[in-house]
Amino acid sequence: MLRRDFLRQSALFGATLSTGCTSDDATPTAPGKGQPLIDAHCHLFNASDLPTTRFLRQVVFENYPEQSFHVMGVWDPDAIDVAIELALRLLGTNTAPDADQEIRVLTNKAHPERTAANREQARQAAIEDMAGFLLEIDRRSRNRGPATMGTAGEHDAAPPESGEMKFLDFVIGGKPGTVRASAVAPLTMIEARAASARAFVDLGMFSRYLEWFSLFRLYSHVLVDQLVADARRQGFEPVMLTPLLVDYDEWLFEDVRTPLAKQMEVMDYISRRTSALASPLTMRIPRRTANRLSS
Repeated sequence: MLRRDFLRQSALFGATLSTGCTSDDATPTAPGKGQPLIDAHCHLFNASDLPTTRFLRQVVFENYPEQSFHVMGVWDPDAIDVAIELALRLLGTNTAPDADQEIRVLTNKAHPERTAANREQARQAAIEDMAGFLLEIDRRSRNRGPATMGTAGEHDAAPPESGEMKFLDFVIGGKPGTVRASAVAPLTMIEARAASARAFVDLGMFSRYLEWFSLFRLYSHVLVDQLVADARRQGFEPVMLTPLLVDYDEWLFEDVRTPLAKQMEVMDYISRRTSALASPLTMRIPRRTANRLSS
């Protein structure tokens, strides 16, 4: 399998798992029935570990844009570009604490950030960021609209073929092809927040991806706690977790805020507080190995 195919499939598959295994409806005895659980391949990285822009653009969206977003439920090609922009906004590296910040929290030298320490807080922050994004693209499309349509007026809507307007119709209308009844009037912050909150719940696979994106804002130790809680909710008892650290920046030639060595350091601190966490299993990357051999 090609390296990009592996990365892409991991990303798409991870979205279905990371949001699907956390239902509060799961009974404590099914399906695990108290059996011990060993997870030899789990991912616990956040946005600071990823070269987000190139990972999304070069691995997922550039080669497979339609397939990727069809999985998410976005079918209109014009709206896909705006969906990509939203993904980049929600997964920006500055949305998550880096390893040094997390280590300070783990060693009681700093108070945790609420949006990084609590899943619901991270979700609410992502909803707020998406609301701001909806306002931004609404204003952007309206600034472009009058010149395109050959008309004037502050409240003129953008052309119907506009990717921004199609994406807004998808998010606010609730399904592809829906046209908002209030599209002529500018979007308000109240409307944007309400639409963003609904998008995290009512848009099928697109909602699952939004939930997945919000997880990238959390501390890695919070992701460990979430994984352990999810396993126990399904009736399993975690006895060993082995995080797989992937050297994305070496593959995609983009620096990250938390490089591989720092990822390993923070996992060491996490393992001291989580008895089930084993030492990090680090993938050997051909490019890095070749660089070492040639030096």
